Amino acid sequence: MNLEEQWIMWEPLSNLRGDYYRECLIDSYHEGFKVIIGDHDNDKKKIHINFEAGVRAYRDTYETYAWLMQKDFLRDDSFFYKVINSKYIQWLSDISNGISSGMEPTMQHFVIFSEESTLEILSRFEPEVTFVEK
Repeated sequence: MNLEEQWIMWEPLSNLRGDYYRECLIDSYHEGFKVIIGDHDNDKKKIHINFEAGVRAYRDTYETYAWLMQKDFLRDDSFFYKVINSKYIQWLSDISNGISSGMEPTMQHFVIFSEESTLEILSRFEPEVTFVEK
């Protein structure tokens, strides 16, 4: 049975509306998976998204190549989404011959849009998300 994908706004913190760019992406054995998002309206304000236990998969697509996806979901200045019935999770299951489905039934699909890219992240756990002002 192939269910339709549902994209829902993800607000791990309140007031995540704005014009963001991705400043940094770290994929490290020792540090986990981290994304730092900058705010065009305030250079000192950053959003740190930390998947401490790492992630199972991610793909980073230059915004021009992801335009059809972005144009449908960039609404109300929302740049953060979760995907229910994810085609990406299904694809991972397909290429792993179903192994990922049995091992990771709690897999979640997160999407972070920024001016230059669409970052999709598959993780079993919610990340820690914090505002940092320098």
